Amino acid sequence: MVEYTNVILCNGIGQIGGIETFFYELGKKYGKYDITLVYNYADNNQLKRIGKYIRCVRLTKKIKCKKCFLMYNVAIDMVEAEEYIQLIHANYKVQNMLVNTNPKITRYYGVSEWVVKDYEELLRKEGILKEVGICYNPITIEKPRKILKLISPTRLTKEKGKERMEILGRKLHEANIPYLWLVFTNDFEKIDIPNIVYMKPTLDIRDYIAESDYLVQLSDTEGCPYSLIEANCLGVPCIYTPIPSVIEIGIQGYMLPFDMKDIPTNDIYNKIPKVNYEPPKDIWNKLLIHKPSTYNPNDIVEVISKKTFEENGKWTMANQVMVVNREEAERLIKEDKARYIQI
Repeated sequence: MVEYTNVILCNGIGQIGGIETFFYELGKKYGKYDITLVYNYADNNQLKRIGKYIRCVRLTKKIKCKKCFLMYNVAIDMVEAEEYIQLIHANYKVQNMLVNTNPKITRYYGVSEWVVKDYEELLRKEGILKEVGICYNPITIEKPRKILKLISPTRLTKEKGKERMEILGRKLHEANIPYLWLVFTNDFEKIDIPNIVYMKPTLDIRDYIAESDYLVQLSDTEGCPYSLIEANCLGVPCIYTPIPSVIEIGIQGYMLPFDMKDIPTNDIYNKIPKVNYEPPKDIWNKLLIHKPSTYNPNDIVEVISKKTFEENGKWTMANQVMVVNREEAERLIKEDKARYIQI
């Protein structure tokens, strides 16, 4: 029979959860006291994480220990201990759970006064008149690392650099760089990287760009990339490919080669460049006829179609919302094809 000192006995170690954090934090703070986490099943990633600090053993045969700490209503027949202590990590009353009434248990400890009070009440209903102590969860907080914030408003296609985005994401992960990558797209073929968060496209994402460390655009070609210009104008550097037009307009940040070799991931994380950018001057003041505009934005209105109809080879379905000028709206209403949504 295998003999241990302090055993935490649980049924399973999940992929995520407060219990898993408890195991991890307990190990970080008190792993020097010879703690063994004994389980029936476990997530591999959590085992690697918790196993840095405490011994983790799958329950395959009977074990012996000095103290056995029980998680929830786990069976204790496979453990021979000098003392059994029940840990209470949830409000059993609220969650309609059964208390552990095994007579081997000598002490009970809950993680807050709230769970302690209700657990004592449930014990009394079972004829067990024992007090439940409070043992708050341990925690140690290291200084968190900076999260690298990336943003890309782009289609996820080959010419827009989808494969290069995958490579960059993978390289950042391999360099152990914590990052969050917001991708504004309406494409369904998403990149399978957990650090990427997909957002529905909107007409203006400047607020998001301004809060980012980099705007990323790794295209094959661009005529005049507005997103890169907007980012630099907002003081945000870019990660981009050596497209001639991008070099021409002087985009600032990190230029990555098309083959994505020798990516300076550590510099990207640790040396975010300062940006002082002036966009190229346009000449539209010379191209346009200088006549005062009479345009009124209120002339754009919304109507909804009352039926399905066809005009100039284009079909409009019933209950379809259309944005049109007021003159067009009046015509559609007069022909009984639509009605105003708002004026």
